[in-house]
Amino acid sequence: KMKAGAVVKRSWVGKIHYENIKEVQVDVPTLKSGEILVQVQGSSVNPIDWKLIESATSLGWSYPHVLGRDFAGKVAAVGSGVTSFKVGDSVWGDNSKGEGSFGEYVAVDQSIVGLAPSKITLVEAGVLPLVALTSLEAMHFAGAPWTTDQSPRTVVVLGGSGGTGHTGIQLAKALG
Repeated sequence: KMKAGAVVKRSWVGKIHYENIKEVQVDVPTLKSGEILVQVQGSSVNPIDWKLIESATSLGWSYPHVLGRDFAGKVAAVGSGVTSFKVGDSVWGDNSKGEGSFGEYVAVDQSIVGLAPSKITLVEAGVLPLVALTSLEAMHFAGAPWTTDQSPRTVVVLGGSGGTGHTGIQLAKALG
């Protein structure tokens, strides 16, 4: 068993009922082929986390439903067919396929995981996956210079104090 932050029952009014979000005991996830088990050391709450609770998406959930997409931690076990990671690797990712990162462990497909940055802690790395991916996708969409077109571009980031904005500034600087 493991501790996890979960919605314990469905709200039928399209709003979050905080009394329905609790720390619960659930089974440690079992691995499927191609998955790794990550001992979560960092995660974050993103707007999508509460929007999912309020949306019709939650109609298909079984309860308790362990929340959370962003994660960073250490690989605790690898499933069959895993070739990219080994036990003990420091990893991070955005589990948009299944959530579950608000638990002590999360099982994720190796295709959505990367080696975590070595210059920050795993707690710090756990808050970056979704906002950093969103920033990077926005820059690619806007034709950032490190894509196929190498002509100079000026990047303007509005709202540089938010998650996506502050990572956008850092990515733009790091990528030229």
